[in-house]
Amino acid sequence: MAFWKSFKTSQTQGDVLQQLHSASAAEILERRQYLHRILAVTSFLGQQGIPFRGHNEHESSQNQGNFIECMKLLKKFDPFLKNYSSTCHATYLSHFSQNEMITSISKEITTNICDEIKSTGMYAVMSRAAPRQKQRKFAEFVVQSSCGSSSNPTSSADFRCQIFYPCIDRMLKELAHRFSGVGEQIMSGIEACNPLSESFLAEEKIDIIAKHYKIVLRPEELLVAKHFLKRRMETQSIQDMATVFKLLDVDMFPTLHAVLKAALTIPVSSCSVERSFSALRRLHTWLRRTMGQERLNDLAVMTIEKQYLNEINPEKVIDSITSLKL
Repeated sequence: MAFWKSFKTSQTQGDVLQQLHSASAAEILERRQYLHRILAVTSFLGQQGIPFRGHNEHESSQNQGNFIECMKLLKKFDPFLKNYSSTCHATYLSHFSQNEMITSISKEITTNICDEIKSTGMYAVMSRAAPRQKQRKFAEFVVQSSCGSSSNPTSSADFRCQIFYPCIDRMLKELAHRFSGVGEQIMSGIEACNPLSESFLAEEKIDIIAKHYKIVLRPEELLVAKHFLKRRMETQSIQDMATVFKLLDVDMFPTLHAVLKAALTIPVSSCSVERSFSALRRLHTWLRRTMGQERLNDLAVMTIEKQYLNEINPEKVIDSITSLKL
């Protein structure tokens, strides 16, 4: 009779192998849902630049660090975490698991950025180096003193000659120093891409930037583009290079489209690099000096490129984590 009941049960619930497979699939799904919570907490802490670990992470500690405390807070309001019971060896809350999760997220963000760069075809590189905290810093000092006499400018002509003109000369000198040689030629080529410039689409200037980026510019494209944009300007306001870039079809103007893309890709300033260094200063504080280089790089990617955190695929990150555990 017992064998008959077992047979009837196997007909409805499957045999032993099917039941084991179903139980294993349910356990895998449950663990992946648990990893989704850990991924969300890791992304939040990395995005905000908050430290993960605490001074004492033992269970008896009153403060086990931001990561574990965030998991405890989430557990209070998440029914899944309340009912989830992990084994003692699969909590994924240790600092090793944190590093693996941070590395996987950083790699996914880097992959998305590389795919975006490949799709655009052009990119600009901005770099800046900073000395380590242990290195000595040398500074230049300028000491100014007064000899006790002054010219006391009174009229507007005196102010113009003694203050205004020297300021203009200094600005022109700095601009000439900044855009000298090849930089000056590229700037003249970029000026020819500006629809508000008098040299807009001038062949001799456009050809400078085209040769610099090894683009074989076709003169007939310039001729057709001039007539096309002249007619569009009669009915539409064209004030910048971005509008010109959108109006010129890549199939009709392939080489001119590439020149405009190169001109738009050149960075205007180094503000993006400066913001990255500001984020690095918030991450690498005196209390976090023992952080390893790899962890610091991954956290910097998460903090600086935080706009990509909402675009990453959680399933790919979890697959990367599981591959590290194999």
